[in-house]
Amino acid sequence: MSVALMPYGAQLPAGASLRSLLIITCGSAWTHVTIFGMAEGHCRLLARASTPTTPDDITTGITEAVMTVERITGRQLLGQGRLRSPETDAGDGVDGVGIILSVGGPLRLTLIGPGLDVWSGAVRRALATVAAAPTLGASVDPQDFPMYQTEGIAAQGDVPPAAVLVLGPGPQGIADPQARGALEDAARMALRSLAAPDQPPRSQAIIAVGGEDEVAVVRRALPGFDVLAGAPQSPGHPGTLPVLLGRLTEELVMMNVPGYANVRTWSSTGS
Repeated sequence: MSVALMPYGAQLPAGASLRSLLIITCGSAWTHVTIFGMAEGHCRLLARASTPTTPDDITTGITEAVMTVERITGRQLLGQGRLRSPETDAGDGVDGVGIILSVGGPLRLTLIGPGLDVWSGAVRRALATVAAAPTLGASVDPQDFPMYQTEGIAAQGDVPPAAVLVLGPGPQGIADPQARGALEDAARMALRSLAAPDQPPRSQAIIAVGGEDEVAVVRRALPGFDVLAGAPQSPGHPGTLPVLLGRLTEELVMMNVPGYANVRTWSSTGS
């Protein structure tokens, strides 16, 4: 499941609070649209509608469900094929929208490097924020980390992962020359694992997980490649990792769902 929570680009009046929220849930079979509004200081369910998902363009099914919500509530939500925002004094439009997708598949990731035992807690918490299918790189013993084994990954054959997390040995371990060498080897292995037969590795597909010194080692090992820095706050706190993984999920999974790019533009339209 992939989630995009989107405040609208049109600004609410100064000091105004969120008065209404539209939640769009798009699954492989059904699309559900639910609208919530504030009434007497409480958030209340105003209406809900469902339509079959239209896989060739999810916009069609979503629009049909939104139009049903319009008929139920008497609230005008669409204008020129887009959601109206922010909510008007007459009660038309909505202030915010959330999209939950379970179509398009998970974000395929490979974990590699000498520091999986160090950053395991932080990585697991970061992966819990997105729909991800993590696998272990060749340098990692799968028996040591059974929680990262995902059913069905082996059947995907030689398709390269969308991104690779290269985990440094931790702030203490990076001072060890042997650990630095293992991190450099992991970085080069990560680059090879991303290569597809017919195209070069995608830029920004490697995330170096660790502190500044660990990120610097990975970047030196891959000159000319745009390595992203994922900085856990601590071995058990994911820090900036959820933000990076969320960005990759939208770019590599959600934006490839037919019609999602169109629906995404609803977040920056005015009334």
